[in-house]
Amino acid sequence: MKGILLIGHGSRAREAKEVFVKVSKYLEDRIENNVYIAFMENATPTIEDAFKLMMEEGIKM
Repeated sequence: MKGILLIGHGSRAREAKEVFVKVSKYLEDRIENNVYIAFMENATPTIEDAFKLMMEEGIKM
C-alpha cells in the first residue's frame, strides 16, 4: 500500500493545525490514497510517530 506524508512546520495555534488537517483530508479525497500528517515542532504527531503509524498500517517506505 502507498501513502503520502505531509510535513508541516508546526504551530502552537490550534487553528493552524486545523487548517493543515483540512488540507490533508481534501488531498486524500482527491487522490484516493492515504495521506498522513506530521509536524516538525510545536504540534503532534511528530514525524517519527507518523512513520510508525504508516508502518503499522502497511505503508511501504
